[in-house]
Amino acid sequence: MEAPQELEPLASAALRRRFPQLAVALDAEEMRGHLQRLLLDGTGLVALSCARPRAEVDGDVCWLQYPLRIDGAPDGSRDLLVLGAMFADPDRAGRYERTVLAPPSARWAALRTGGPRRSGVLPWLHLAVSVFPVNGPLPTVVDATDERRVSAVLRDHLGAAGEAAVVTGIDLVSFRRSGGCVLRYGVASCGAHSTVFGKIGYAGAGGLVRETLLALGACGGTPAGRPIVYPQVLGHAAELDLVLIAGVPGVRPDLREETGLDAAVEAAALVAAALHTSGVSAGRLHTLGDELERARRAVGGIDGDAPALAAWLAAVLDRVSTPALQPPRSPVLAHGDLTPSQLLLDGSRIGIVDFDGLCQAEPAFDLGRFLAYLRLALAKVGRVNADVLASRLSAAYQAAGAEPVADERVELSGILALVQTAAHGWRELKPARLRLACSVLEDRLGRL
Repeated sequence: MEAPQELEPLASAALRRRFPQLAVALDAEEMRGHLQRLLLDGTGLVALSCARPRAEVDGDVCWLQYPLRIDGAPDGSRDLLVLGAMFADPDRAGRYERTVLAPPSARWAALRTGGPRRSGVLPWLHLAVSVFPVNGPLPTVVDATDERRVSAVLRDHLGAAGEAAVVTGIDLVSFRRSGGCVLRYGVASCGAHSTVFGKIGYAGAGGLVRETLLALGACGGTPAGRPIVYPQVLGHAAELDLVLIAGVPGVRPDLREETGLDAAVEAAALVAAALHTSGVSAGRLHTLGDELERARRAVGGIDGDAPALAAWLAAVLDRVSTPALQPPRSPVLAHGDLTPSQLLLDGSRIGIVDFDGLCQAEPAFDLGRFLAYLRLALAKVGRVNADVLASRLSAAYQAAGAEPVADERVELSGILALVQTAAHGWRELKPARLRLACSVLEDRLGRL
């Protein structure tokens, strides 16, 4: 099954009709000038540069992120993130700025003096913009970037260990409208917790994840004698929609090098084996049938704009639907999003992060998802065949005490992950990511 030849999202006539000025909004240099005039003129600040904006199409809204490098602040040049919402309806941008952005903007203005204007509208682009942390989808981010307030939250949740805790710095790790916000807090006078991560929009990462991670930590022995370090949930401030998590030591494996690849495969196998054999039961049941439906929803989100691509992806899902809908195989505790980026290596220790998707699933769900993302990473640097690494993953997984998993179930899980990656690549207007996902997907389909 060959993918369609046209894999350029901006070539979509339907998308251009809905957002006629989208090409302008994606032009980094032109937007640098527009954002300078709208948000910075008269403040003493100058936009030195604008990096390539990130985008996400969601029906009649295209969400944008503009990384600006600015100068003129008392502390010298620094980075600024401008968030944008482009609407198909020309009247919505102004309403959005007045009704959605104004409240968090007012709260931020009460905390900070000077600096850029917090929000504004470019009417001819149908675009409302705001300076992070002011945003619409996650309004409590403003409060979670107030050092004094977060310091008080830490003291409340850490007891004696954090009674003198003071937040000394806040860095943005990631912001995704549909995926939440992650902040990194530098903390003084807080014992072992000099770095704490704050997750906004991840309410599920509170009680359930905390109890599960405590249970995993109490399981005792680790595969191959290598300690596995799980995150520690420090607390959940419901009023801020903020989950506080202790930092996990280590660095991500470098997949560009053979040693990094081997380390990632071994670490993933040991982590998966530890979770799957833990006997811990937590989270809802998630079957490959559920994963099939999630993939169908992702494809349905692009069928109006990319009908040829959506039809091809739907045909892929039809081809694998029968085995996906088979009764689930012996569910175990699953990470839910086991990818190379979730692994951290620190000597012999293996760190594993981001348990927001934990569930009960068949082992193939974690293994197939990991291999799908590993294949994408290898294809990006020109290596297509990762089957040797797949065999190593399976061997290391079994050597760590886990039961064998049928290759066809692992392959099925990977195909479902690749379909979702392709659909998301289109929605994020990333033609290179989209082509890569389709190429790897074609290769895997040829091996079924």
